[in-house]
Amino acid sequence: MKRKLMQKLNWKIIVAESIGIIFLIHGSKRFQISYYSDIWKALIEVDSEKLESLKIKNVGQFLYDSQIFGFWIFLAWVLLLLLFKWKIKLPLADTILTLILVFLLFPIGFFNIDFITGLFNSIGSLFTNDIGFSFLISGLILTLIGLGLLWAGIKINKNYTQHSI
Repeated sequence: MKRKLMQKLNWKIIVAESIGIIFLIHGSKRFQISYYSDIWKALIEVDSEKLESLKIKNVGQFLYDSQIFGFWIFLAWVLLLLLFKWKIKLPLADTILTLILVFLLFPIGFFNIDFITGLFNSIGSLFTNDIGFSFLISGLILTLIGLGLLWAGIKINKNYTQHSI
């Protein structure tokens, strides 16, 4: 049984979906940062007067919600991917393994590594210095890359299942 499952898994699909979901998480988090750009700018500049004028009740709760947002985005994208693959009758084993692998990245803090977030943040800063537009642009680019990788994984999956039948 275990050997049969390992033979059915396609690692190209798992890698494409994993990297695609990672890009989608980072892209979606940048959309959220763009939406709350005034608050983030005040936090970065340590401007307490501006934070008070923005009517933030609790900065700690805001930061916690921002961190947990990535996990909820992860669940949403994986559920959408599973639903889409189930609807077009593609095997789900690869996506379930992808779910497990990407989920294991959350406890080790992969989505908060300074080098990776700095690299992704620099994408938008190539176009503008405004924090809101910068994160909006980088979020759009990362989300499109992630969707492209998921689409490539689905195409590989379709070709793989057609040849194995």
